[in-house]
Amino acid sequence: MLGKLCAAAKGGSASGLIEYLVGYAVAAKGATREQITEALDSVYAEAEERPDLGFNVAWSPEAGGGTRPSSIFVRNCASFSTASLEIDADGVRNEGIRSSALHFVWSWNERESKFLTDEQAHQNVGQVLDKLGLSHHRSLVVVHRDTDHLHVHCAVSAVDPGTGLAYDRTGLHRRMAWAEREVELANDLDHDRGLAVVQDAGLETAHVRWADQYELAAWRAERREERLVRLERRSFEGYRERDGSFERYVDASLAPRILNALEPRQAARRRAILGHAAHRSSALRVRVRDRPEQSHRSSRRWCRKNARR
Repeated sequence: MLGKLCAAAKGGSASGLIEYLVGYAVAAKGATREQITEALDSVYAEAEERPDLGFNVAWSPEAGGGTRPSSIFVRNCASFSTASLEIDADGVRNEGIRSSALHFVWSWNERESKFLTDEQAHQNVGQVLDKLGLSHHRSLVVVHRDTDHLHVHCAVSAVDPGTGLAYDRTGLHRRMAWAEREVELANDLDHDRGLAVVQDAGLETAHVRWADQYELAAWRAERREERLVRLERRSFEGYRERDGSFERYVDASLAPRILNALEPRQAARRRAILGHAAHRSSALRVRVRDRPEQSHRSSRRWCRKNARR
């Protein structure tokens, strides 16, 4: 599993973030603000009709259709409907924070996404939050299955509900990577790469260690290549929909970029050839002008010999 910390939506409020995670997910793409609010209200109404009020249990809202969202899990709150209000209330207690909620995202690879259940995904995320020291913070976890990669969005209170202190983010990305590898080992999951890696995977001596600089550099280069391939594929798909042929795509997109990439090298090569030829010709003129008087045959021999220098 791989995780990242995202920027909080809607000015950093928990209400805006949960509206994005649930309301925007339930509403159709391109929906207006009123439609998104209406979709979120329908999920609130469904949660309030449940005996558990959507708290401390993984439940699947009917509006999500089992994909987006597939399920919701609320921790340390009175109910799903009041989760955003409680997280924002914690944020009001600390004036030093910019956003009352932290927005985490965790995802699994395609192979794991086929057999992992929502309950297992919630369990894995809960274990990571425990290792990050966020077990007692209010949180709302939403599972999405609308892509090939199972992924989870998590809104967590940035303020400790007991002490009112802001959560310490020092070295958070490193701590996230270490916690993810430990959870993978504990649950027999595939081991992803990151700031922390699993050494001796599959053996009794398996353990977590920090990745060295050479591994990180190699993985960055690999991800860069994969990103370029994805961008090129997306660009081709756009041209295919618009132009309808690969030849048109090549002429309109690839050819100009290839020529632009080759032009500086060709120009530099031409300048080098011309400069070298000019130097040779000027040197030859100087040598011919200063050569001593001699026969026609010996003069030609002298010119060829000095032109090679």
